[in-house]
Amino acid sequence: MKKISLFLNGFWREPLWFKSLILVSLILSIVFSSFLMSDLQYSEPIAKLSAALFFGIFAYKFRMNRKVSGAFILLSVLCIGIVVF
Repeated sequence: MKKISLFLNGFWREPLWFKSLILVSLILSIVFSSFLMSDLQYSEPIAKLSAALFFGIFAYKFRMNRKVSGAFILLSVLCIGIVVF
């Protein structure tokens, strides 16, 4: 429980652009990957691109730690690669 509270405290200390971009990309990814949007033709690519944006933002945040940043960049590229191919 203490780790979750530390994570949330760290999240609330971030700048407003970071918090809003993270929340918007997370909500877009969840909404467009849900079964309610499965009828739309572009719902899956939009969900993958918003997930790539989500991982890219965290890669930028953890840019001082090369391993963690590299893992997030890899996930972001993987999401974009799934959309393209």
